[in-house]
Amino acid sequence: MDILQRLMSATFPLLNVLLVTAIGFFIASPNINILGELARKSLNDVIYYVFNPALLSSNLSQAFTPGRIVTLWFLPLNILLTFIFGSAFGWLVLQITRVPPHMRALIISCCAAGNVGNMLLVIIPDSCKEKGSPFGDLNVCLTQGLAYASLSLAMNQIITWSYVYTMVRKSSEAADKKVNPAVKIQALESTEGNGGSTTSRYFADEADLMACSISVTCENGGEMMISSHEKKIVGLIIGVSSPIKKLIVGDDAPLRVIQNSATLLGNGAVPSMTLIMGGNFIKGLKKSDVRCSTIIGVIVVRFLFLPSMGVGILKAAVHYGFVNDDPLYQFTLLLHYALPPSVYIGKIWKF
Repeated sequence: MDILQRLMSATFPLLNVLLVTAIGFFIASPNINILGELARKSLNDVIYYVFNPALLSSNLSQAFTPGRIVTLWFLPLNILLTFIFGSAFGWLVLQITRVPPHMRALIISCCAAGNVGNMLLVIIPDSCKEKGSPFGDLNVCLTQGLAYASLSLAMNQIITWSYVYTMVRKSSEAADKKVNPAVKIQALESTEGNGGSTTSRYFADEADLMACSISVTCENGGEMMISSHEKKIVGLIIGVSSPIKKLIVGDDAPLRVIQNSATLLGNGAVPSMTLIMGGNFIKGLKKSDVRCSTIIGVIVVRFLFLPSMGVGILKAAVHYGFVNDDPLYQFTLLLHYALPPSVYIGKIWKF
């Protein structure tokens, strides 16, 4: 009976994610079309620039103190390790499946960056609330769990937008260098054929068009992402600064309305991200340029190789005293290695 209860406790949080994802898929279907492509793009912008910064700043300011940050030093390192090993496994996928050059950055990104955002913020609180949870007192579990999830999300986004964004930009620049000479020749020939009249440039195929569009939009993408990271840093500063924290955080804080407003906005982040994730599955029903062997390779990396690597890393970290014996903390560290690709990869490719 104890095993069955623990199995149910582990399954229900995932069922919550799948249920909301199914709703997103349903309302994004062509027959309903409430969450169409334009709606998903607009909602994605609201999540990234409003909901997510509010969620992270409110949770980080509430849960963190200078002493707590020192004890959690291994958590950012653990996320960095997921990117390192994920990139290495992704490189193996490229060599085995022979991915086209314009898709290589995408495949490595999917192997390296995990969906630490909405998944942790759903799984961890729901695991705390389940009857028979191994994580102890409910209130303590929720407070610590949100702290672990928020710090994980903040660190993951910073590394994602630093590493994946740079890789995509360099990939687009390399592809653009190969495309531009052909474009110039085509435009020149067309101009000569029309007696010097103005002609529009065209591209050899869809991959060239994608490479050129990414190279143009990447120029201002870095500036747009800075403001979101600044809000996360502000929340962390409030958490570690006692005078500022007393002014904003707490039931008796004079400026508690700021914290309450941030919490109210942040509550919309997780369901919105999950709905978008479900809506994006609509694209999967259509023909894709990615080979089935490549997709299988990414799945094997994300759900077999990385979790196995994570178990070994965590056991070594506990053995050498790098990680304490808190089961919730260890559970969070393991989840870093067992999540699907990040939803922000699509956002980066649209920049």
